[in-house]
Amino acid sequence: MDEITKIETVDQYDQLFGLETLHPLVNVIDFSKATKSVEYIRMNIGFYCLFLKDAKCGDLTYGRKNYGCLYGTGTSERNRQP
Repeated sequence: MDEITKIETVDQYDQLFGLETLHPLVNVIDFSKATKSVEYIRMNIGFYCLFLKDAKCGDLTYGRKNYGCLYGTGTSERNRQP
């Protein structure tokens, strides 16, 4: 089974993609400005997230189901949810 990476802070998430942290609690990310990329990762995020995607980015596994992320998809996750 793949290792689950724990992301506890906004700064840790930013570092994963090589982005600058402008505020410790709130962040808006433009992934076209990321200096690092991650091909595949399983993560447990310790804060609330809202993702708005403007590109087909592959499928998202949530629980035991797979969901397709199409253009313009919005997803959200609560903290401590793998």
